[in-house]
Amino acid sequence: MSTSRTVTDTGSASPQILSGRHFHEVRFSEGEKWLWNPARKQLLRDRPEERVRLRCMEWLHFDCGVPINRMSTELPVKRKSVGDQFRADILAYDAAMKPFILVECKSADVKLNEQAGMQAARYNEQIKAPFIVLSNGLGELGFAIKGDGIEAVSPLSFHLENPQSIRDFTYWHRRGFAGAKTRDTEALASLLNQIYSDKPGQISYIKAPKMDAYPHVNHYYTSINKWSVAIVSHTDGSTWLCGLHASGAFGNLMLLVCISDFQELPGVIFRQKGRTQIPDEEVSKVRDVLFKKGNSLMDAEPLLNNLAERLL
Repeated sequence: MSTSRTVTDTGSASPQILSGRHFHEVRFSEGEKWLWNPARKQLLRDRPEERVRLRCMEWLHFDCGVPINRMSTELPVKRKSVGDQFRADILAYDAAMKPFILVECKSADVKLNEQAGMQAARYNEQIKAPFIVLSNGLGELGFAIKGDGIEAVSPLSFHLENPQSIRDFTYWHRRGFAGAKTRDTEALASLLNQIYSDKPGQISYIKAPKMDAYPHVNHYYTSINKWSVAIVSHTDGSTWLCGLHASGAFGNLMLLVCISDFQELPGVIFRQKGRTQIPDEEVSKVRDVLFKKGNSLMDAEPLLNNLAERLL
């Protein structure tokens, strides 16, 4: 295969949000939150490049129907033409265990374009996968190998006709959103589906500043006006609402409210000058609003603003 390549643009050369609709599994061990690679069955440090890779694996599995046991990650590949070696981020195989899709993961500041596609095609010379997908965690771009060239294609073309992604309580628990001791698992799963399933462009991973003692709050947050809000599981099996407000009158602030239905735990507001406990009755109000049928996360925003104004 020649190293000189051309690109045929079929009108599909704009990144699409695909892996951004999915979430990777996590594990808690020795007080730390770890990422979980299901293909290698390995705990990984919480790093941006690992999150991108694992979310792409989730997309391949749930939307494209690729079983986890037909994926390799960080596969060493030696390019015979130039004698160097690289690691393929993800290689998905077809049913005959032949290379199917090569996924190259980039950092968020790398633009996905035809030039990046041609670079990935050069990496693919030894692998010979018929399709290539580029991802930077913000979107995906697809290419098909066509002779000595590549053709831009929509990654949606790899999707199953009717992808099956059941986001029940077990799904959310394995990904660090739902505590193991939750009694009303259906209500919590419904709340999480409402918050996270339909707005991938508004969800971002945030490492909360100066919160090392609470590793579970490093998580996927959705935006509600001036708040970034997440639902997270704690190592003790409880579930928490985390609200991060990093601008405006409140300053740098983190609000934690236990929304578990199995025990009463106090809420806490952290700020630069210390912490303040939230009265139990205020915690109960937040719980009631979140789980009231027909309500959304937006209905909790006035309560969060009120807590911040009264207690700071």
